[in-house]
Amino acid sequence: IRANYLEPAGSKTGKLFPTGNRIDILEVDGFGKIEATLIDVSNPMVIVRGLDLGISGTDMPTDLEAKQGLLELIERIRAEACCRMGIAATPEEATRDHSNMPFIGLYNVPTAFTALNGTHYEAEEMDVSMRMISARLANKAQPIVCANAIAVALEVPGTLLSNAIPGKYGKKQIRIGHPSGVLSVYPDVSMDESGTITI
Repeated sequence: IRANYLEPAGSKTGKLFPTGNRIDILEVDGFGKIEATLIDVSNPMVIVRGLDLGISGTDMPTDLEAKQGLLELIERIRAEACCRMGIAATPEEATRDHSNMPFIGLYNVPTAFTALNGTHYEAEEMDVSMRMISARLANKAQPIVCANAIAVALEVPGTLLSNAIPGKYGKKQIRIGHPSGVLSVYPDVSMDESGTITI
């Protein structure tokens, strides 16, 4: 089943990159600085490196939930991003009133893993490995509303994803590895000579 999203950029914030940056540095209480891409395609999302938080492409939801203090730290990162994106005025408001906006995703380069149903996937079967957190819970599957943002961030130059995993611009299929398997997204991203991005 394919779902088409018409004019998905800036769905909630009015901008593809709400801060105007393709990479932002967030100051997180009790952690320090962390790089993130803040993007709004179908749904606002913050993307950070999994390795910055000790998360690999083989970790399953139970692994994330077992790491003491990890989900609380991820929520602080998400709340700070929520404020940067103009969705909330304070981190407290972000946690209280916007638990799923933005979603937060932890990426790794393509990594072989065994899904929750026991199926094994090789690194070559995906373009990126992603672990999603929403409402302080580790998702068992890739939320479709966030898959578009991941695909676009992988294609647009200068984001965390495209810097780490280059060469995806113009690709008609992006495959996202997640705990339950691999999800395919079919983005339509173009840039003109001035750098204006159309999705």
